[in-house]
Amino acid sequence: MRIWIAGAPRTGTTLLQLLMFAFEGVDVVIGERPLRLFVRIGDWEERRLVGKRVRGLFSGPLTPSELDTEVRLMRTVRPVVMVREVEEVTRPIPYIPDDPGKAVARETWDAAMDQLDRWGPDLKPVVVRYQDLLGHPGRVQIQLSQELDLHRLHRFEDFPAFLPDWVKARAAPFDNYRPRPIGAPA
Repeated sequence: MRIWIAGAPRTGTTLLQLLMFAFEGVDVVIGERPLRLFVRIGDWEERRLVGKRVRGLFSGPLTPSELDTEVRLMRTVRPVVMVREVEEVTRPIPYIPDDPGKAVARETWDAAMDQLDRWGPDLKPVVVRYQDLLGHPGRVQIQLSQELDLHRLHRFEDFPAFLPDWVKARAAPFDNYRPRPIGAPA
């Protein structure tokens, strides 16, 4: 089974991608890539492969042609869509040194939510609210376990202790992606 994490920028897709290491028999492809490349990665019948969007359905504006392709490809994976309140997504990020005003455009968030309204009923993604992930990580882990038929190896609440060292080292240089306990400030 291939699990595809989508959502507008700043909705928690990176956090969820890292949390997938808490499940048994899951291989997480670190980083972002187009869905069209993710679906071409080897044969994954016995294990679960997890990937994350770079740009695509449920993530922001797309052309009609891109939408057609994304919907077709999304039918080959089990989508998980992260959602977060618009005010939190579009608020400037004060701790990014290169660009203290960086924020997600309202149009990007709107497009992602419109796509979820339009194609969600057909594609049946697992929808995870960022606020729930921070406030009730155990409940979200149970939801994912049940809907994706995953078996817990570690508790989400123990994040980032269960991350492999190579993942911790790779994420460390980026303050906003530095592994830290769920809900801790950047």
